[in-house]
Amino acid sequence: MLVWGEAVVSLRFYEVCDHYFDAQLGGVNSYVINVNQNTWDSWPEEVQVAMTEAAQAYGVALGEFAAELGAQARETFLEHGGTVTVIDPAERDEWAATLPNIAQEWVASLEARGVPAQAILTDYMDAMRAADQTVARDWDEQ
Repeated sequence: MLVWGEAVVSLRFYEVCDHYFDAQLGGVNSYVINVNQNTWDSWPEEVQVAMTEAAQAYGVALGEFAAELGAQARETFLEHGGTVTVIDPAERDEWAATLPNIAQEWVASLEARGVPAQAILTDYMDAMRAADQTVARDWDEQ
């Protein structure tokens, strides 16, 4: 199987799969905070500031939570007799190099609608690099 770690336990994949392939492709996040623009604009500035600050703290806590769940999932999989195979980093980078530049496709589609997507992508990639996160491809610079 090729899924995020949390699904291994929550969907009980370890009951039907003997092999867990850890491709180290990054995180999947289905826990979000969002609000539509009209609602956001209706809030006073202090509420917007509080929500922005809370979202930043939430993002950090969510990352820690996801990492913990992923580690627990791996252990649960092993405890149930599964085999975990971790991709060789060079192979993962090779995979990334074969993809079309999907990040720039995303940027183009949003920029056409007035969203500053290139700036968002660049900020994200800069944050990843600053945090010494493994980046298989510099999507913002291609």
